[in-house]
Amino acid sequence: MNNGQIREILTGAEKSRSGLVPESAVKEIFHNFGIPVVSERSGASPGEAATAARLTGFPVVLKGTGATTLHKTDMGLVRLGLTSEQEVEKEATEMIASHPGVVDSFI
Repeated sequence: MNNGQIREILTGAEKSRSGLVPESAVKEIFHNFGIPVVSERSGASPGEAATAARLTGFPVVLKGTGATTLHKTDMGLVRLGLTSEQEVEKEATEMIASHPGVVDSFI
């Protein structure tokens, strides 16, 4: 990733509806500069999140994400120490139910 690509990501965020840089893009920029980041997998549904968690290995942290989810912890969109696919799927389903129209994927 070069400076032009980083500038493009930041400019895209400025032009977006939310004005936010996606967490995945920030982590890619950090990685490019040698700043350690935690590996992650994503899923678009509770079932996909559960599969991603299994592939990552338990325990996991589950975060609900969406275009307006800047402060996930403050919004109640972070679950720590999940130890099974069933637990991940249940928590992801609850996030969707408690934040309709906000959560559109999980990391």
